[in-house]
Amino acid sequence: MADKFYRDHDLIRYGYQRLPDNVTAMHLCIDPEATDDLATLEGKSIATTAFGAADVSFGDEGPTGTFFMNLAGKNIPPTAPAAETDDIAIVYVSSSKMLLMLDAGDRIITNESGDIVAIAPGKLEAPAVIEKVA
Repeated sequence: MADKFYRDHDLIRYGYQRLPDNVTAMHLCIDPEATDDLATLEGKSIATTAFGAADVSFGDEGPTGTFFMNLAGKNIPPTAPAAETDDIAIVYVSSSKMLLMLDAGDRIITNESGDIVAIAPGKLEAPAVIEKVA
């Protein structure tokens, strides 16, 4: 399946700081689309957890000083299963919309008592800031 990736317009226009300023939850969703509203995404969610500013950090890395946004990993009990053929993505939302969607490795997820889905920490290279030259 094709890799899923989406950044909300606010993240593109105003920078990645909009994510920790607004994120409230992380969902593991089956077949989310960039055009999905929050209610649709919640209906596609098979695992959900709170996610906030403390789960996001920023930093430079390596000799080039590349700027990254780091996303905390989470262990979440699933609320529904996923088949190996399901297209799965990690979706970060505010109280009103999707902010960021990252592809997750498609895999079988069971929903038995005691099951946990481990979401590994993520790292995104932050886009360069373009300054207006007078």
